[in-house]
Amino acid sequence: MQEKKGRSVARHIAILLFDGFALLSTSAIAEIFQLANEIYRSRNHDHTPYKVTFYSAKGAKIRCSSAIDVWTCACDSSDVSEFDAVFIADGPGVGNALLDSRIVNWLSDLVGRGAEIAPIGEGWRLLDAAVRNRHARTFSGGMVAAVNGKGVGTSLYDMADGVEPAENALNMVGKDIGEETAREISVRIRPVGGDGLSLIFPATREDSATEKIRAAAQWIRQNCDHVTSVREAVGVAAMSERNFLRRFKQEIGVTPSEYLTQARLDLTSRLLVETRLPIDSIAKQCGWTSGARLSRVFKRRFAATPTEFRARLACRRLPA
Repeated sequence: MQEKKGRSVARHIAILLFDGFALLSTSAIAEIFQLANEIYRSRNHDHTPYKVTFYSAKGAKIRCSSAIDVWTCACDSSDVSEFDAVFIADGPGVGNALLDSRIVNWLSDLVGRGAEIAPIGEGWRLLDAAVRNRHARTFSGGMVAAVNGKGVGTSLYDMADGVEPAENALNMVGKDIGEETAREISVRIRPVGGDGLSLIFPATREDSATEKIRAAAQWIRQNCDHVTSVREAVGVAAMSERNFLRRFKQEIGVTPSEYLTQARLDLTSRLLVETRLPIDSIAKQCGWTSGARLSRVFKRRFAATPTEFRARLACRRLPA
């Protein structure tokens, strides 16, 4: 759904299941779109941007590898042209699913119309089979495409290009209804902990940046709690301010100011969940100057106060 274009029809997301699919990795995709719907509706919209439907070869109940049943629609019950994106489940049942011509033919039809397809884990084997099946059925139309290490025609699939399916789903949400919504969902579905900027930061290009810009980005992250201006990072990069601002945005993908904000948000989110410090104390420790300013930023970014944010993430954490 492209809100900026005034589209109000929900995008149809299909998730292909089979007996023995992996529930955890598949449900994560469904949850991303469900959270997007919840957040979108909470902002006083009268419709939801996504419709998620589970499909299988013959429909009805499908049992996952954890012995939990999920209700599905039959693959041939919907016109493939109505799907905006299709995710293929992972799991030990992939081998048997490869032998089901209904699944392979359905995916082949999706391949034929250039659908956006994102295989989860071993789900790539089903997509590969569909590509080969399609190629066997037609010898025209440019079906011989660039092939990646898993045999999937990458030039045919916008979403099957080496990117994790969850990232594809988040990228879709970001493009459709805003990067702020994608960031909030990312925070809510990913476990707290680890190193770096895993909670808040969207994908950046630090690994491919030049040494000077990469050093400046690292300095901003390490000093986000007390730095007052990104101009202080100019000295680290040993560049003119004008050149630094241009090169940073070009190489990292966001401006230095946005990068600083994201670094503070990441540090703040960790302290909110991993400590019981008061909001005002966390605000000062993360460079926000006051709890009031922190609250304004959080409301704008995540449609939630820091207290609400803390409660949301706390209830999602697994016990130690």
